[in-house]
Amino acid sequence: MLGYTERMSRTQAYIYILIIVAVVIAAVAVLAHPAFTASPATATQTSNDGRIPQPPLTDAVEAQLAASPDFQDLVSYTDQGFEPATLSIQKGDTVRFTNNSHESLWIAAVGGIGAYPGGENSCGTSALDSCHVLQPGEFWEFTFDVAGTWSYLNNVDKTNTGVVNVQ
Repeated sequence: MLGYTERMSRTQAYIYILIIVAVVIAAVAVLAHPAFTASPATATQTSNDGRIPQPPLTDAVEAQLAASPDFQDLVSYTDQGFEPATLSIQKGDTVRFTNNSHESLWIAAVGGIGAYPGGENSCGTSALDSCHVLQPGEFWEFTFDVAGTWSYLNNVDKTNTGVVNVQ
């Protein structure tokens, strides 16, 4: 038998058991995380630069690209919003708005140049209006022929806005 000084106290035993239980619970929580449980078919994979790859281009987008005139500037709509959020261009430049997000995008002017009375809630109420929803991977182009500040938003998620300054 162990002497008194060599025995583990009841308190020490409880502490060791609690530590073991906490480690097991933490391991289960980590392994239950979606990064460990998602199947390869449903897992979102990122590239080395952290971007989520877009799906292959549809035939409609391929045809639009082939028929598209040259553009001078690009605004990318991502899961974080418009990039760049503010763009400065020359009068007569064409901007391509590309939906690189996983959500829908509908470009519409808001206030000021390009906006018509009646607001941005329906097609044709602004000069700057894609008039339809752009799905991920799709794009729309607009030529800015009037100098000034053009404010716009995503009509599907009005919290995402941008500005084009035309000189």
